[in-house]
Amino acid sequence: MKPAGSVFPVIFRAFALMLPLVLSFTVQGRASSRNDAVQAFADRVAASRVRFSYSYEMTDTDVALTGKGNVTVQGDAYRISGDGLEIWCDGKSVCTADESAKEVVIEPVWAGSGAFVNPAALVRNIGGEFSWDTQGLQSVFNGRQAVRYDLSPKTAGADISEMSLYFSPDGITLVGAELQTVKARIVFYLSEMEFSTPGDGTEFAIPSFGPEYFVTDLR
Repeated sequence: MKPAGSVFPVIFRAFALMLPLVLSFTVQGRASSRNDAVQAFADRVAASRVRFSYSYEMTDTDVALTGKGNVTVQGDAYRISGDGLEIWCDGKSVCTADESAKEVVIEPVWAGSGAFVNPAALVRNIGGEFSWDTQGLQSVFNGRQAVRYDLSPKTAGADISEMSLYFSPDGITLVGAELQTVKARIVFYLSEMEFSTPGDGTEFAIPSFGPEYFVTDLR
């Protein structure tokens, strides 16, 4: 019997907090401003189904990891495909499938899949968990001109100690993020971001798995 924990490689632990932070910004206690790219993006995300591609670089002491994938987010639900993992979250439970190992873990969403950074989290809770200066700074990201916003956690001892979001020069498109956690430094490169009308949510439903899969259901 294979241990359930093997389905969660280090990078998913890094990605799991990031996604909710970028795609599901919780809009709280902040008035929208045409000069505040972070809040304007949060408002747009809150009203849409959002899809984007990503790649990342993570440095953990002497270990460097890279990868890429695709994410779809709608409200509290999301779908991630990348690095050999398929992940569904219907807002109540998270299902992570390792296709090569034929292992599946299903657990309550609050358990976080053992992850401290999730690309779906990257867009989800910034409004409620972080503060920032509404005036961005001229910067360069991935060799291109960008506007940088530096965010600080509102709670001491948070998993993410520092985070910067990078927008296109016009302040409309989120192109990347850089963050520091207690264990690693992670840079996300975002592309092909699409906003559409929210659907019925069926694409985020946890699927059924055949007998060839070893399924651990912790709900």
